[in-house]
Amino acid sequence: MKTLLYGLGATLAVANAAMAFVPQAGLSIPVHLLSAVLGIAIVMTAAKGAATPAPRPAATIPSVPVPAPAPAPVGPRAEAEVVALLALLQDKGRLVDFVREDITGASDAQVGAAARVVHAGCRQVLADAFDIEPVRTEAEGTKVVLAPGYDAAAHRLLGSVPAQPPYSGTLLHPGWQVRIVKLPRVTGISPARPWPVLAPAEVQIG
Repeated sequence: MKTLLYGLGATLAVANAAMAFVPQAGLSIPVHLLSAVLGIAIVMTAAKGAATPAPRPAATIPSVPVPAPAPAPVGPRAEAEVVALLALLQDKGRLVDFVREDITGASDAQVGAAARVVHAGCRQVLADAFDIEPVRTEAEGTKVVLAPGYDAAAHRLLGSVPAQPPYSGTLLHPGWQVRIVKLPRVTGISPARPWPVLAPAEVQIG
């Protein structure tokens, strides 16, 4: 390509410069001079292109593999928290012992005595782990009206229920709801035992 430009430019320059001194019929001297200048410009353009080095290809930088981030540690599963709460009920109120015990042959006095221990311990666990308050503040037996838009998940309707509210009835139980949960941190778990121990085995030494 550069050789072609050299040849074309030189031919135009020489031929038209000569014609400037030997005019051709129908062509003026300025036209010959302009054509000669064009040929010189072509030659200079070709020379400039030859002087300018071709751009070197950019060096390829080897990509450095980025290590994948380590997976975040898996926290205790929800089941582990449930077991931890059950462990508290067992520790404070012997709930698991009481429920799993066969009390078919026990007297009412024996069951009542055991129930007092279970009641006191479980009551303490609930007070420590949760802030519990009633859903309804009215006393049991109070007449209540449930207007349209009432919290259906917080009420259980009994009896003959019309298709649409408002509903009018008697409050049989105020219900319970949790406002704050204060469960202790789950500990003592491992891949081999993903849930806390409900109650450790007790061994008398000596």
